[in-house]
Amino acid sequence: MAPDTRLKDFPFTEPKSLKTAAVVCHRNADPDAYLSAYAISKLLVAIAPGCEVVVATPGGMTTLTKKLSATFPHRTLEKSDAEYDIYVAVDVGD
Repeated sequence: MAPDTRLKDFPFTEPKSLKTAAVVCHRNADPDAYLSAYAISKLLVAIAPGCEVVVATPGGMTTLTKKLSATFPHRTLEKSDAEYDIYVAVDVGD
């Protein structure tokens, strides 16, 4: 079987070059948005060791999500002017 080459042109082929990443949730992040962002952040760190990942929670988090984030802690930001090497949107509408 020939090697799978579908990812050869994907802009994420050099994960070791990633230094910073932002995983963006929807406003007032609920548990599924936060945990999706948490999982993606762990994946990013696994494939790009040393990458600093933040979870962007515009408008903050719901009360339940804040409690949940104590069990699954991650660096979060409500606002930022920083630029990141990659942005990943999770659990967002249109």
